[in-house]
Amino acid sequence: MGGVPREITEQDLRERCDEILDALERGRPVTVTRGGRRIGDLLLTGRRPATTAKPFTEEDDG
Repeated sequence: MGGVPREITEQDLRERCDEILDALERGRPVTVTRGGRRIGDLLLTGRRPATTAKPFTEEDDG
């Protein structure tokens, strides 16, 4: 196999799940499409930059 392309179909995801997960572990993001339409991105979660979330308070609402 020639590796995992950056964009795959949902069928590819089902058929090549292990190979795709291996690519994700190596840091390669993958976009999943359905019927030619982009439906989501798969990313390695352990390497995302940390974000600081401010707790929601009632003063923030409004």
